[in-house]
Amino acid sequence: MLKIVGILTLISSGILAGNMAALKLSARVRFIEEYMEFIKTLQNEIRYSGSHLEDILKEQNGNGVFYQALKKCLGYMNCGEAFPVAWKKTFSYPANNLPISKTLSEIIVGFGLRLGTTDVDGQISNCEYSYESAIPYLQKAREEKRTKEKLYQIFGVCIGAAIALFLI
Repeated sequence: MLKIVGILTLISSGILAGNMAALKLSARVRFIEEYMEFIKTLQNEIRYSGSHLEDILKEQNGNGVFYQALKKCLGYMNCGEAFPVAWKKTFSYPANNLPISKTLSEIIVGFGLRLGTTDVDGQISNCEYSYESAIPYLQKAREEKRTKEKLYQIFGVCIGAAIALFLI
């Protein structure tokens, strides 16, 4: 009986590991979608309301990973950091623990560093450029999710079953 419980535990852990890998793919897609949504919202706020950047950031209230990072950026700003420094600290690749690649992280950091440095037309152009730059990353992330999500889940089941069979 104990042997059966052990085998089921190993298979279950393989299933969970596969599902965790698949969830990372979903998290990457959601992060990029939230980032692109933020860009469009920011672009509209800059164009139509003329609000201060910090006020626009405070109005963003989402529950996703990107919005959590945005709250972290605001936390840095509340502690006295300037916006560019807070943005870079939040979205720089090695320290961010976000589900994105290094190149996308660099694009996001560059976007933030250019915010607030030009007139309204320059800000809008920055938003448009950053949005367009993120589209290939979103397409790639969606394609990876579509093609690899089930693979990771099945691979987890197989690895769990193989370890269980090996230990029998």
